[in-house]
Amino acid sequence: MRPSPSIRQRLLRLLVFGNLGGAVLTFVYFREVDPIAEGIRMGGGEIAFFALGFSLLSVAGRIASARWMRPITQAGLELPTRVADSTVRRRVLLIARLRLQNHPILVGL
Repeated sequence: MRPSPSIRQRLLRLLVFGNLGGAVLTFVYFREVDPIAEGIRMGGGEIAFFALGFSLLSVAGRIASARWMRPITQAGLELPTRVADSTVRRRVLLIARLRLQNHPILVGL
């Protein structure tokens, strides 16, 4: 089941802004707060490198994610039964395992 286009767009926007916020926070910390970087001025080249690097990483991540999820989205809501659908079964089980593994309550255990 694919989410509606408006939900997908909102989730994508949230994902991009969340990642951008984290990247900017990390960039500012290592450039302005870290005592090792003291006295080094930030130039336009560094800002352009940051923007280009973030853009390339975002696009590469989106392409890799879409490629990895393609068998699952093509399978839809039908339960995979054929041997050829073993990839779908493995990936769905991996997603469930990763969600349980990273669950906030279970992380402390």
